[in-house]
Amino acid sequence: MTININQHEYIKQAGDTAGAIVVIRPQNQMPFPEDDGIIVSPGHATSIAITQVNTRSSAVVEKLRMAMCTTVLYIIQMLMFT
Repeated sequence: MTININQHEYIKQAGDTAGAIVVIRPQNQMPFPEDDGIIVSPGHATSIAITQVNTRSSAVVEKLRMAMCTTVLYIIQMLMFT
């Protein structure tokens, strides 16, 4: 990716630094560039490594949690009506 900074268009009163803050995150998460951002300076090559996390495991955990809740509710109902 190439980012055109256009440093000559910066407003001097706003600051004298140039660059970009890059945030890589899942679509369903709010970006927080101040906390999670990577500062990219102009005139330098920057390499960023990312790893894809398998999200299927979280879906399996959610299904197990729902199954456990259903089982617990069933046991409670059986105890109440016995």
